[in-house]
Amino acid sequence: MPPYATSGTNSLTLNSQLPALLWPGDDLYLFGTSPGNPGAIPKANDTNVITEVVAVGERSIACQLCPRPGGGYPPGCLVQVIANANPGAAEIDVQDAAMDADGAYITPTGSAAYKITTWTQIGGSANYLGTTELVPETGRFISLKVIANPNGVSFTAKISYE
Repeated sequence: MPPYATSGTNSLTLNSQLPALLWPGDDLYLFGTSPGNPGAIPKANDTNVITEVVAVGERSIACQLCPRPGGGYPPGCLVQVIANANPGAAEIDVQDAAMDADGAYITPTGSAAYKITTWTQIGGSANYLGTTELVPETGRFISLKVIANPNGVSFTAKISYE
């Protein structure tokens, strides 16, 4: 994935890359890479995404959950993070902001659901899964931030608008 333009700066300068807009039923990989084809950059999807090396303090690309057409319930999302090995005490926070700038993102303190810290091995594979479901998610912009990665594992992270 392209790195978040001002990751780690804590700047209030707006991100120079527009965030992805998600509508109900859409998903997006916030962490993870896809194999490049000559002359094209394929979008990461469930069939081609591979884990991405991310550093502590690094921010994922951003997205925005659009209002539901015709109104109705506020947006909600499911975030799934897959580690390529046992992440140990790794923590990835779901952060939101009213403006898309690195320094504007915060981890809401009212709920532990914004901190992914529990990891479950996927079957007999080497991969581990951490998830959270945020309903409603009222932030205008959403990004993930790696808080701890003591085992130095690589990640993919997918957000799904519910």
